[in-house]
Amino acid sequence: MKKTENIYRTRSFTLPDICGNIAKLLVSAVAILHLIISPVHVTGLLLLENLICGFVMFLFVLLGLLALFNALRTKEGQVVSMIAEIAILAVVIVVGVILSSIYIDAIWNQATLSDVASVQKALILSIVVCSLYGVGILLYLIDIIGELQDGKYVRK
Repeated sequence: MKKTENIYRTRSFTLPDICGNIAKLLVSAVAILHLIISPVHVTGLLLLENLICGFVMFLFVLLGLLALFNALRTKEGQVVSMIAEIAILAVVIVVGVILSSIYIDAIWNQATLSDVASVQKALILSIVVCSLYGVGILLYLIDIIGELQDGKYVRK
């Protein structure tokens, strides 16, 4: 009698795999929540005299959505896609820092600013979003390091 092979393969999840899934979930949740809460930015921006701030805010939200779509497209083991996601998140963080500097400049220097609390809320939102995207970058880096150490690198 022939010994049959086990046709049921069990999958063991390692820390890098879990970090990659958490990173996808985090980036997706932050991008959607940022879009939903974007009226906080609009309320703060309407009080500013800076002409470019609306464009920067729009770019901040739009690049977050781009990171969301790229995160949904990235499959396990695709290191190149994860590196592209890290690059997109880095650009989102840079745009968020630029927007935060516009808010800080308005709080410190704009004499006609009537409602400082609205601008402060928008500033806090920008800082929180940038921080969460930074956590996403760290989680993706852990996943990439794990993929390269396991030798499961798939180039697609």
